[in-house]
Amino acid sequence: MTWPERFVATNIRYDFRRHGFRDANMILDPKHGAVVARLDKNDLWRCTFSEDESLPLETVEERIGVFLEEFLPDGSGFELVHYGPYRMHQRAASTLRVGRVLLAGDAAHSTNPTGGLGLTSGLFDIETLGEALPAVIAGEAPEDVLDRYSARRRAAFLDIASPMASELKGLVFGTTDDKVFDAFFADMRTVAEDTERMRAQFLAFGQSRTGSVLDSSADQARAEVSDGQ
Repeated sequence: MTWPERFVATNIRYDFRRHGFRDANMILDPKHGAVVARLDKNDLWRCTFSEDESLPLETVEERIGVFLEEFLPDGSGFELVHYGPYRMHQRAASTLRVGRVLLAGDAAHSTNPTGGLGLTSGLFDIETLGEALPAVIAGEAPEDVLDRYSARRRAAFLDIASPMASELKGLVFGTTDDKVFDAFFADMRTVAEDTERMRAQFLAFGQSRTGSVLDSSADQARAEVSDGQ
């Protein structure tokens, strides 16, 4: 699917740290939802926001200025270094393997960047493929492990990473109900006070990790669970 909004990524120089921003931030606001992340040590930051896709591209730079003036804590003192409007998608290739061609990362799947799950999924792709492909080339494993790579990594993206990214995107860029925000922040405050819950929250992002495909027993276990349902 393609999200209906247009997203605008801006690289700006601004002292976000002076206002309490961390290296990575998700700003939840009905009008000024954004993702803000530090790019270097010289106050270059990426600030991404959304706008109505029907607005003309020719005047996007003007709207960036308006957004930043309203969004930034003091409304000024920023330098716009670069910007790029784009559309975001939730998609995956129908297969990650055709013969000798293997896909991984952005070539295999596309997701909105909220939460960094596209990068995370790509790293997990490479972790799995980086073990499987050398084993096949060396004759230590049959070629069908590459089919298992394709099936497992595609399923992990579609069933776990993409839904998580979509949920985060909806929270940051698509929520106008204060009750939703209140419930989310209440839960986050509870997590912040509970070390075990905080750990579980972070580990949840690793659920899309599939690990080794050299052993087919995991696939067999999945099949048995499926048959028993």
